[in-house]
Amino acid sequence: MKLKPAILVVDDSPELLRMMVTLLQRAGCAVTGAASGEQGLALALAGHFDLAVLDIDLPGMTGFELCRCLKETPGRDPLPVIFVSGRSSADDRQQGLALGAADYIEKPFEAPLFARRVLTGVEIISR
Repeated sequence: MKLKPAILVVDDSPELLRMMVTLLQRAGCAVTGAASGEQGLALALAGHFDLAVLDIDLPGMTGFELCRCLKETPGRDPLPVIFVSGRSSADDRQQGLALGAADYIEKPFEAPLFARRVLTGVEIISR
C-alpha cells in the first residue's frame, strides 16, 4: 500500500491556507498547515514531509528565508519546495527557482491546476 504524500503548506491567509489544505487532502495527501514561516520551520524540523508549499510574503520569516532554511539544515535532506505567491514578477520567480524550488505557482490559481502541479512535483521528486 502506497503512503500518502506528506505536504507542509505555509500561508498567512487563513482562507487560502484552508483552501490549499482541503484541495491537497481531497487529492489524497496528508497535509499540515502553518500560518507563519517560523511555525512552518518548526513543523518541518519536527516531522517528515515530502514537499513544502510556501507563500513568499509571510510574517516574520519570508518564504524565501524559510526555503533557504529547509534546503540548508545540517543533518537533514533538503526539503523540496513549491512557491505559491501573489508576486508575479520575473525577478521573484527567478529568485524562487534559484533557491531550488521545484515550481512557482502564481495566485490567484485554478484549484484543479494547483493540486495537479503539487502532485506532479511530488511524483517528480520521489523518482
